[in-house]
Amino acid sequence: MTIYPELSDAFITERLTHPRSGPLPVILDTDTANELDDQFALAWAVLSKDSLNLQAVHVAPFFNEKSTSPADGQRKSFDEATAVLAALGENSLPVRAGSEAYLPDKATPVESPAARDLIERAMQHDPDGPPLYVATIGCLTNPASAILLEPEIIKRIVIVMLAGQDFEWPTAREFNLQQDIPAMQVIFESGVPLVHISAVRQALTLGLTYPEVKEYVKGCGTIGDLLADRYEQQSNLTPGYRRPIWDLSAIAWLINPDWAVSTLRPRPRLTEEGYWSQDFFGKPVRQVVQLDVSGIFMDLFARLAELR
Repeated sequence: MTIYPELSDAFITERLTHPRSGPLPVILDTDTANELDDQFALAWAVLSKDSLNLQAVHVAPFFNEKSTSPADGQRKSFDEATAVLAALGENSLPVRAGSEAYLPDKATPVESPAARDLIERAMQHDPDGPPLYVATIGCLTNPASAILLEPEIIKRIVIVMLAGQDFEWPTAREFNLQQDIPAMQVIFESGVPLVHISAVRQALTLGLTYPEVKEYVKGCGTIGDLLADRYEQQSNLTPGYRRPIWDLSAIAWLINPDWAVSTLRPRPRLTEEGYWSQDFFGKPVRQVVQLDVSGIFMDLFARLAELR
């Protein structure tokens, strides 16, 4: 059984208070080829240099109709992340391959360059100083493995996570969570400082229409054309349809916490069946309760417009 460092509620609460000064050191962990929202989130993070210091991109596995296995999903996401960064002219930003399999259980890590890179970068941060922020917009395999391999990193990082549902929802399950439930259990049970964004109640509100894409995304440099192309390929272009760009939510809290109103709550246990248990740990978690959709898209569009 993994022994995690004991973090006080006061320490966690301090870590979960946004410093409102930047740029914040950030790693983005993404399943980039799974949908089209990861590409938007990665582009926004790179373009927000006044607020974020994106240090590396870590690639998560995924398995659905777009991949033949978690390993195939990871490899496709690696290629897609590289393509997005090339379109942004960020060819020197490190991209690290993540796990090619999910955790077999909540005590067993999966080795990967991404997990080792997270450990190396986290250990450069003093526990008494500013943390490293890890924005996770795919399954939690890579950061969970890093925590299992080196539990001391929970003193040095804050995870900003889009996964699961609100604690009162009938089930915790959604794509990111159910891909690797043991990894999600590690995140909650380790006590690592955690900002939690739910899928349906929060991230689903970040809808983007095709007319908006044509007007405010397409033509905004190479990256704007890439994002518009991904939208056209993967979305319903019928007037009135709004495609959720879920993953912007994690970047939004990092750039401006006023766009992601949140509250501190006790963290629950996650059962192996994918439900939130009312057996609360007592360790605080910051849960986002409302997103400023207008503020988020206005900022994204303004940054893209600078590339015209």
